[in-house]
Formats: sequence, structure tokens, C-alpha cells
Amino acid sequence: MNPQLEMFSPQSREWIESLRKIAVEIAERSGEVSADDIRDLVEIPAGVSRNALGSLFKCKLFQWKGVKKSRTPSRAGSMISVWALSNNYREVSNEAK
Repeated sequence: MNPQLEMFSPQSREWIESLRKIAVEIAERSGEVSADDIRDLVEIPAGVSRNALGSLFKCKLFQWKGVKKSRTPSRAGSMISVWALSNNYREVSNEAK
């Protein structure tokens, strides 16, 4: 497990893993994914840091692609990372099963 996720409860880690599946689906369709894309689809449970969304990309499934301005009003147009699937994401995702 990613050390950045250790600060979250086991339930949160399970939630992050479910979000990774959603992020993979988005990236497969559009070629990239960001925390904004996930935030558009899910509500962050009470007690889970908003920063957890960025942590979901800290694994071998994704590689950093660049940055863009966030669409989230509370981010006030700050820059967020954009991620693509890693070249070997299918192999990595099969290992996780």
C-alpha cells in the first residue's frame, strides 16, 4: 500500500481502491484523468481528506502527464496533475487481482 494512504482508515483505503478502478475507466476512454474527473462522479465521505483524491494516482497504474487548471470552485483555478495510464497498467492491474 502507498505510504501516503496509511494516514487514512482501512475503509478509506478501500474507497481509494474503488476510485482507482473508476480512474482507470476514465483514462481508458479519454486518455487522461484528474482528481476533478473523480470529484465530478463521487462525493467525498465525511472524515476523509479531500487530498485523498490526489493519492489515488500514486501507484503503478498511472503516470504523470502534466497539469491543468482545476474546475473545482474551492481550488480557485489552481493547477492540478493530469494522469495517464502507465505503459504496463494492464500487467500491474492483473497482479493486483
